[in-house]
Amino acid sequence: MEEPPDEVLLALLNIPLEISVEVGSKRITLEELFSLKPTAVIVLDKMLSDPVDIKVNGRKIAEGELVVVNDRFGVKITKIVSPDERIKKIKGQ
Repeated sequence: MEEPPDEVLLALLNIPLEISVEVGSKRITLEELFSLKPTAVIVLDKMLSDPVDIKVNGRKIAEGELVVVNDRFGVKITKIVSPDERIKKIKGQ
């Protein structure tokens, strides 16, 4: 198979992707959903010390720990899949 030209590779590297950090989750019933009000606290499935999941386009590619950087949340990567695995996950494989 023929390799794509450098311009194509450069264009692909500039495709914007959504990165998100998931701190935890919880399954609730529809009744519980409708009863939520301001000041309600939802207890998640993870401990404060547990790693958070780092996702690209909804697919987990890494784990990390929450940090504060200039009054903003950040995440320090502690574990990440290989570049080949990242590509597979982005493709949905």
